Amino acid sequence: HAGDFGGLREARRTAELGVIHRKLEERAEAERLYGRALELFERTLGPEHPLVATTLNNLAVLHTDAGAYAQSIALQERSLLERDG
Repeated sequence: HAGDFGGLREARRTAELGVIHRKLEERAEAERLYGRALELFERTLGPEHPLVATTLNNLAVLHTDAGAYAQSIALQERSLLERDG
């Protein structure tokens, strides 16, 4: 996992773009970007890495902002489970 620096760099940039789009209230694009960042972080760092948990939390906040509370809670629970291993 740790040798894929290109994938990690792409994941970080994608996650940062997700934050920007969330702040611009472009939720669909933010969700797409967070989803892509999540895939990249999981592939490059493994599912228990803190950046995976952070990205899951960012997705949860996005769903909370949209009033999708059940989805938000599910993502938050997954974040905690993966963080705790």
